[in-house]
Amino acid sequence: MKYALIEAGTVTNVIVWDGKAGWAPPSGVQAVAVPDDAPVSLGSRYEDGEFIVPEPPEPPPLSAADARTRRDALLAQAALRIAPLEDAIDLDLETPEDIEALTAWKQYRVELSRIEQQASFPDAIEWPVAPT
Repeated sequence: MKYALIEAGTVTNVIVWDGKAGWAPPSGVQAVAVPDDAPVSLGSRYEDGEFIVPEPPEPPPLSAADARTRRDALLAQAALRIAPLEDAIDLDLETPEDIEALTAWKQYRVELSRIEQQASFPDAIEWPVAPT
């Protein structure tokens, strides 16, 4: 069976133990059986017989250089989507869906190119959503 080792209300380890004699948690540590459906991990809190999984920490903000690198990768992906749509138009082979998709991808590309103009750049970037 799975047990959580609790110190001062916090899960410090999760072990598999048959619950029999021969092993005991160290002094000041409580071994609590973990139900199969309980979401338990290191750092979880144990309060009033309940395991409480902490919220994941916010990711650190990107540096300006990292944001530009991500933007450039997304711009490259957009260019790969745009090129065949433009080819269809150049060859008079476009469909109404091609024109609509091209407009959406170009709009996305413009929005990507303007992320540095956001007031919160690079600390909190509102990344545009790629067309589907």
